[in-house]
Amino acid sequence: MTDEIRRAQRARAQRDASTPPVTFPATLRQLLDGWPLYWNHPGADLLAWSRSLRRDELPRGLRDALAALDEGTVTAPLAAALAEAFAEAAADTRLTKAVREDCREHASRCRLSAAWLGDYDCAVRAMHEADVSLGGSFDDCERWALMLTRTELSYVAHQNLLGTHDPQQPVHRAVLRERAGQELLAEAEVTRFWAALDRGESRSALRGAVRRGPVRDDTGADPRDPDFDPLDLGEAEAA
Repeated sequence: MTDEIRRAQRARAQRDASTPPVTFPATLRQLLDGWPLYWNHPGADLLAWSRSLRRDELPRGLRDALAALDEGTVTAPLAAALAEAFAEAAADTRLTKAVREDCREHASRCRLSAAWLGDYDCAVRAMHEADVSLGGSFDDCERWALMLTRTELSYVAHQNLLGTHDPQQPVHRAVLRERAGQELLAEAEVTRFWAALDRGESRSALRGAVRRGPVRDDTGADPRDPDFDPLDLGEAEAA
């Protein structure tokens, strides 16, 4: 069994193991891996996720923000404000390290929700975070999932910037990620084309840069040889 076959088998097994359920809201890591939103809607997803959090160790301001989320309509500004509140808590050295790390992850999770709710800045931040995660990954399945997520969020950010994203509509991530995969394959084809072209031009330039010395022919019978003398050749033939 070749290394490529083993690599393909591992990737398929990892992909199958990552098949997402829809019975509970996904974590940040799961969303980055491509899991669907709860009820396919960012508002319902954020609300269900926030209600699953332990709040006893959170600062009072965060508990109030989460309570406001419970009582009102989930919107992009509300999700973005919640992300900012978690980010501020993550920088609060009065909190324990574990709580700060949780708040940092929760902030990123809220940015994803805000992105799908229509916030452009959060979409760009979320895309960057997916890119950073991609840079630290070496697993084929995980890298492909993160590449799809990065491209998906790029598309979402573009729609948010144009104002064409409707936050009231369901978010079918499978459709978005299929489009993202097509875009990545198109980019890969262009990359392969130019890489091959650049390699060919580099080889041609290298061949042109190599200085070749004069032709040497010890028989004296090659006209390209600087020592060629037709009289010598005639004498040799006469002999």
